[in-house]
Amino acid sequence: MKFKLNQFLCKSSILAAFALTAASAYSQNFLVAEGDAVRVYGASGTPIGTFASGFSAAMGVAEGGGRIFISDYLASTVTKYSTSGTNLGVMDNTSAAFNVGPTGLAFLNNRVHISNFNVGAVGAIQPDPAAEDGDRNTPSPYAVFTTPLSSVHGMTSGAPNGFSDIVYYTGNDSNGNAYLEFWQPFTAAGSIFNFGQGTIRGVVAAGNNEFYVAMYDLGKVVKLSYDANTQVRTASDFITGLTNPVGVELANGNLYVSTFNGGTGGLVGSIRTYNLSGVFQSSFDTLGSAQYFSITAIPEPSTYGLLIGAGLLLFVLHRR
Repeated sequence: MKFKLNQFLCKSSILAAFALTAASAYSQNFLVAEGDAVRVYGASGTPIGTFASGFSAAMGVAEGGGRIFISDYLASTVTKYSTSGTNLGVMDNTSAAFNVGPTGLAFLNNRVHISNFNVGAVGAIQPDPAAEDGDRNTPSPYAVFTTPLSSVHGMTSGAPNGFSDIVYYTGNDSNGNAYLEFWQPFTAAGSIFNFGQGTIRGVVAAGNNEFYVAMYDLGKVVKLSYDANTQVRTASDFITGLTNPVGVELANGNLYVSTFNGGTGGLVGSIRTYNLSGVFQSSFDTLGSAQYFSITAIPEPSTYGLLIGAGLLLFVLHRR
């Protein structure tokens, strides 16, 4: 009886260890576009590794449908990857407005939404289930909206107004005015707010009729609130004193901001953390100039061996 009890306790301990390892393997990480590569960092900024490399100017990162999508502004491509980093091909389409200087990306309703900076257009493409062949003769289904703006940049898929299929994008008109606008593919589009003069970049929707937008050249993040009944919009500076903010994301009750070259110790990028009262919490410098980023649950490579080893040990004990 004592032997069986010890054996049971041993198996239970291993099962608990396996569950703990599995949970820690999917901790919050950052997938950051840094120009030449997209790299993975831990929650505290610890470098984990390079997810994908060889880009001319990687800018946008989006995750959805078990895939990772990365835009390359100079190469005018959006490439699909598995979550382990396998290149699944460049998405392509016959539309003249497709991938013309792609920047911000968002994934919603099984479609990748793309900001095409150079032509002031936004698009939505339905990726192929497996690999993309990059062949314009067999394009993926695509919808495009030519915006009233001369350039578009940031994009988010949050829906604080209750719509289930809507994206928000940022851009500038020919006079340098910065706008936040929305697009509901195949249905509607329109303007939400004019922030006045300034180069605008990333946007994130808080889900409670609030947006946070990055004003690149003005070095600040602006909070936009609006009343759904009266349609009154109120914009106020939320964070100031930044150096070229680009991406903004919300998670765990915090706002995360990437800066293109606002890290410490020189012209390097950073990701800075603030609570929702705008109080600075922490910062880490990336290896390059940070563009957009995604807060992801991609497993940390260092835990793969622990997961496999624990699984094999459980199998051996079970066989005994």
